[in-house]
Amino acid sequence: AWLVTPTGKIKPLLTDRDVLAVGPEGGPTVTEDWPLHIALYRAFPEAGAVLHGHLPHATATLDGMADGSVLWADSTADLIALLADRESARMICAVRGHGFWRAADSILDALADLDMIEARARARWIEAAFSGTRL
Repeated sequence: AWLVTPTGKIKPLLTDRDVLAVGPEGGPTVTEDWPLHIALYRAFPEAGAVLHGHLPHATATLDGMADGSVLWADSTADLIALLADRESARMICAVRGHGFWRAADSILDALADLDMIEARARARWIEAAFSGTRL
């Protein structure tokens, strides 16, 4: 079983009781994205955590797309299919217009990486706004 947080919970306000054990079939009041979380755990069994974030600037600017470090897809189903192929799998994934997922050693590592992706995208967005450049 894997541990996930349910949809609709405010992450900074989570308690131990909010974390749910989920098997391959899902679980009670589980996150709607649990199949993607499980696909990441299967692709990266060494991962201690999978974190999902709705990063507004990174999602809007498609940050990370050019360097190949992020595996992008148009839907959750497409991303799950891509993760099944170990050659294309990446520990940082995103669904266009939705958000990012990060598989990492720990929740703190995953959170730090997602925060860095969003900070980098925000900086690019601000730079483009001041220079008149389109992203």
